[in-house]
Amino acid sequence: MKKKISRLKVILKLSSLLVLLYLSCLTYVKVFTKEAYRRTDTLEYFFLTRPEIKSAPIVSEDYSYSHHDVLDKDEYIESGITYCKISEFTEAFLTLVKYADDLGIPSTDSYPEETQLGKFFLLTESRVSGERCLSFTLYIPK
Repeated sequence: MKKKISRLKVILKLSSLLVLLYLSCLTYVKVFTKEAYRRTDTLEYFFLTRPEIKSAPIVSEDYSYSHHDVLDKDEYIESGITYCKISEFTEAFLTLVKYADDLGIPSTDSYPEETQLGKFFLLTESRVSGERCLSFTLYIPK
């Protein structure tokens, strides 16, 4: 009976280790790639999304999150949200600028000069499958 209990403990410990290894690999891939994820991707959303991005206004029903951190390569950690299918693009842009101002974090629509260090939001327009999209990305110095 004791052997069965000790085998069960070993199996449980091994299973826990495998689950932890899987979650670590998943987090590593998400952190070091720029793959988009949704709020329903609970682990990625909880662990990778910065609070400033989690509380950002939702200016479209079609949005996804991203996180990017490359060791010793980039100067910044990036955490962002990209909105597509925006009905009022200018209004959405201004809403996000106001949100950044309310947080006391500067926002810009172009990458700043290297001399300007510090936390900032970058607002950029892009096209995804022909749709006009707006990315709102927080850059945090390493």
